[in-house]
Amino acid sequence: MIRFDILCVLALSIGAMAPGAQAQQAAAGPGTDAQDILAGMQVVVAADGSVASVVPDATLPEPIRAGLVKRVSQWHYKIPMWQGRPVSTSTRLGLRLQAVPTTSGGYALRVMDTTYVPDPDPRYGLQPPDYPTWLRRRHIGGSLAYAIRIGIDGRPADARRRYPDGPLDAAGAAFDEVARAAIALWLWHPFLVNGAPVACDVLIPMTFTVEGDVPPVEPDRKSLEAGLERCPATELETKIEGVLL
Repeated sequence: MIRFDILCVLALSIGAMAPGAQAQQAAAGPGTDAQDILAGMQVVVAADGSVASVVPDATLPEPIRAGLVKRVSQWHYKIPMWQGRPVSTSTRLGLRLQAVPTTSGGYALRVMDTTYVPDPDPRYGLQPPDYPTWLRRRHIGGSLAYAIRIGIDGRPADARRRYPDGPLDAAGAAFDEVARAAIALWLWHPFLVNGAPVACDVLIPMTFTVEGDVPPVEPDRKSLEAGLERCPATELETKIEGVLL
């Protein structure tokens, strides 16, 4: 098992159904085996924290897309900051929805919480690194963290290991090798500031652990972010749990 964080998104957790399959089930209506529905979208946040635009994933049925645009457009974010000033920026928002029956005999979609929803474009999948077989078999885990410079094209221009500091032992070197191989293939949507792409830094911790084992100690994220030109971050202010689309 490999856990890693993407920007300010929670640790990756993907349901058993693909987003497209979940959306198809939602379009058909809830059944006895109703599943959570994962809905992803691109959101542009204005410099005052209001939502300027919402573009739901094309894999979602049109009724859900329309409901998301209407509802999310009313939400508010903390004012996005870049280099000490308020700016407009873009972000990816993922929601976990559940279908609930209505008194009219139909159903509505309730927002449960925010969650990681993979981008439907496989180029932006950010696939995790491979767990070295010889370390997994020996139940050897490890924690690393990288400061990644993302260029205006969304590609990693540089990856600096921030943790652990100093020389690595054989296990650490193996984890570092697979981590860098994975990072080299990653692609982000360019980070926008007032509509223009910018180069900026993200900190991504990675934890390698065999399921059932005690996970390795993770580094303190705040201290590792010191000195980085962090990419614009967004944070919802609106309380969304329980809201109906």
